Amino acid sequence: MTSINELPSKILLRIFGLLDLNDLMSASRVSKKFQKAAEDGTLYQQVNFNRSHRLDDIISILRRQRRAIVACRMEGISDSNTILKYMAGCPNLRVLKLKQCDGERGIKEEIFEKLFDGTDIYVFALKNCELETFPRLKLKNMTSLSVVDNTGYQYPLSYVKELLPVIENNFKTLTSLKLCLDNISVNEKHDLFDKIRKCENLENLQFQYPHVDEIDEKNFVKLFNLLKLVSLSVVVSEEIPEKIYNRFIERPFVINLRKIEFGGNICYLLPSILQNCPHLEILRLTCLTGPFIRISNEELLNMLSTNQHLKEISLKSVSTNNMRHTILQLPTYLPHLKHAEIEVQGVEESNDNSTTPLKIEFNLLPNFALETQNFEGSTIYVLFRSQELLKFITSSQIF
Repeated sequence: MTSINELPSKILLRIFGLLDLNDLMSASRVSKKFQKAAEDGTLYQQVNFNRSHRLDDIISILRRQRRAIVACRMEGISDSNTILKYMAGCPNLRVLKLKQCDGERGIKEEIFEKLFDGTDIYVFALKNCELETFPRLKLKNMTSLSVVDNTGYQYPLSYVKELLPVIENNFKTLTSLKLCLDNISVNEKHDLFDKIRKCENLENLQFQYPHVDEIDEKNFVKLFNLLKLVSLSVVVSEEIPEKIYNRFIERPFVINLRKIEFGGNICYLLPSILQNCPHLEILRLTCLTGPFIRISNEELLNMLSTNQHLKEISLKSVSTNNMRHTILQLPTYLPHLKHAEIEVQGVEESNDNSTTPLKIEFNLLPNFALETQNFEGSTIYVLFRSQELLKFITSSQIF
């Protein structure tokens, strides 16, 4: 019988490529052959560091594999300043994503500046990080920028001033942009949208609106110039005034949109979305309030059937009746549908608020299955192709 030490190097590398950093470090101590394989640079082109990894192991990798690292994702790291200091020596780093990272008194601006001076990062993301101040991103040829829910060590974090030159310097190359518009003034928001509208190749755009005012509607209209936009996500945390409703609902949407995700009562735009986005494939709406909840199931089906390309639908926090009957009719109206999820406020089939096990009902429709779950006063219906379910179960058993 062939022992694992006799495996070809290519097979061993494929196995090691599936290991977590901690397991890879352990495997490198088994034998000289394992150590040689574990030090192969191809294993470190994409690295993921998290709080379970020892700081010494991370620094060791950044020292030994600095030329091999192309993409790095850090999550939950408390000593980010030390790691980013060593990462500045990675000349081929192109992708950097930080989530829930901080350092003593926040991640320092000087650390970012040194990192950006020594690398050509194309994809940069900051989410839920604590920063000393927002870094000056001296980056060119960026394709993706994401800045969401970050905080300042001592003061509210304001970053629009630093973002404007970044967007302006990369307006021809940016294809994805995700921003949280918190703690910024009306004038800053106006300037920001003026820069975004010039990003002629932008395909994916996501906004989080913690506050709503009349200028938002005017700014939002500027996005209609982004003719290559195929994915749009907008989330609001408070109710939009009705006076904005009436003006906004008459605005046309970008005709090439294939994915739309809206949160908050901006979902009243559903009729306009379906009418003006003929190529739409994915539709996700949350917290449907206002005029939409008065639409009957028959009207909802007729409305959805106007777009024959829809493959995925997610409607959450709907107030209606007989949604079970409606969701079962969706495949008839939408021939390309693969997945539909509708969460109804108020339990339709149970009078208590207890959580019940998930039920899977087959043979309701050809090749479709329906899951029903009652959870915290809501009924959740999930309709999906059973063939895809079987494929998922088989994959799960293999791995």
